[in-house]
Amino acid sequence: MDQRRYLLLFVLVTLAILLPLGVLSAEGESDKRREEVFLNTSPSRSGLEVSEYGKLKVLIELLSADKVIGLTREKLEKKCEIRLKQAGIEPVGQKDECLYVKVDLLRDAYAMSIGLSRTILFKKNGNIYRKCGAPTWQKNIIGLHRGNVRYVFECLDSLLDDFISEYLKANSK
Repeated sequence: MDQRRYLLLFVLVTLAILLPLGVLSAEGESDKRREEVFLNTSPSRSGLEVSEYGKLKVLIELLSADKVIGLTREKLEKKCEIRLKQAGIEPVGQKDECLYVKVDLLRDAYAMSIGLSRTILFKKNGNIYRKCGAPTWQKNIIGLHRGNVRYVFECLDSLLDDFISEYLKANSK
């Protein structure tokens, strides 16, 4: 039973990584899809550009919270807010752009995803649609915590380093 759960977690994380990269595609005609879809930022941008980069909403989703290692949504949120403040980014309650962190724990393993979500516009068949909370930048990782919350926070630090570095670079004038 446990092996099937690990396999399912591995498959889900792999799909979460490969689908946004375009390695796997739900549509076979990627050129046609590229013509029909556009973001409200130019295609040459990273998806991290915002009009007011000094403020960012933080949203944490913790699935399967494990009381054994003491990981809570509040601890994850506090860690993210401290790191953003150190980088000169003020965490705010309301903003279109949102730093979204998702952690899923399964026994000794974890899967973590961090990304920037925002409202995007896209065009299909001549109609313009609006999608709220769409990820425009994302990184994922899986690992083992071995009963120690420190491993999860080290992973979060690494992903936050990548995000903050790329976010500030994309928004430097």
